[in-house]
Amino acid sequence: MLFANWRYDLDGKEIADFILNKPKFRRSKILVAGPNFGCGSSRERAVWALLRFGIRCVIAPNFADIFCDNAFQNGLLPVSLAAADCTALGKSSRMQASLL
Repeated sequence: MLFANWRYDLDGKEIADFILNKPKFRRSKILVAGPNFGCGSSRERAVWALLRFGIRCVIAPNFADIFCDNAFQNGLLPVSLAAADCTALGKSSRMQASLL
């Protein structure tokens, strides 16, 4: 399950404050992330979990090499941007969603 330790509590209930559990972000296609995204996720399952959720693109400052290779092989687009740009993009998208 995608981000299970962050999305659900020990009883399996959704944690309301986690961004992907909020109604406006449940159908997100793009994920803006932090540095070294996919580190420790060398298996294709990490990419498959993102795709099953509906994520089609991850924007981050950089990616773990194996994750990046698996992403390309499975149709997930990894996009590298400067860390400051990722931060600004993340803040902007949250602000725009709050206006909806």
